[in-house]
Amino acid sequence: MTWSHLIVATWLVSAALAAFLAQAKGRSAGSWFFVGFLFGPLGLIAAAGMPERTREQRGQNYTMKYLVLATILLLAIALVVL
Repeated sequence: MTWSHLIVATWLVSAALAAFLAQAKGRSAGSWFFVGFLFGPLGLIAAAGMPERTREQRGQNYTMKYLVLATILLLAIALVVL
């Protein structure tokens, strides 16, 4: 495995973890997946440091949740194929 594969894998894991943390805190998982992928570990740190939304502030958007899960799955499959 080359360095470029390792860097892409690190960015994908950072994006997935940022999305997971964001969703757990009541934020948009899709947006934070993009931030985590764009900024890598710095996006993950930002997602970990943001405050949790209160129950009144949360809006449930199941479409976005499943879209993010599908995107993560497709990226994982693409990484395996490479």
